[in-house]
Amino acid sequence: MVIWNSTVIEIQHRRGYTGDYTHRMQYGQGADFVPRSDRDKSTGTSRHRRRHEQRRSLQSTRLPVAAMFPEDPRDWARDDVISWLLWASDHYRLGPVDVEKFHMNGKGLIYLNKDGFERRAPSAGDKLFQDFRVRFARAIMAEKNAHCKV
Repeated sequence: MVIWNSTVIEIQHRRGYTGDYTHRMQYGQGADFVPRSDRDKSTGTSRHRRRHEQRRSLQSTRLPVAAMFPEDPRDWARDDVISWLLWASDHYRLGPVDVEKFHMNGKGLIYLNKDGFERRAPSAGDKLFQDFRVRFARAIMAEKNAHCKV
């Protein structure tokens, strides 16, 4: 289950995160919870459902990945790791990820093997591991290419 504490909410607001988590942040409960005042009396749909559909139709207005966290995982602070976890969970539709189990910065993630990711996120660990390793490899290659050009 994704932990929605004040730190995550503050990070998402500060970074302009536009994922599907606004409803949970606003009401502090699961996505199925919709207060009666939010239901549209004429159609029976909730404001959350309408906002969700509008966001899905405006995929091109999302922030680029680079704007949410640095490209090089070695530069990630704990806030960046949380942002990456939330982004990956939404992007790959992985389901809930307990961000509190990833209480580390980007350098800490480098030392995790596939089993470490899978223990912290049983249903999503494999995909998180793959995505992280691709990002880490790209950062190393970019660094090597920069040194070769000098």
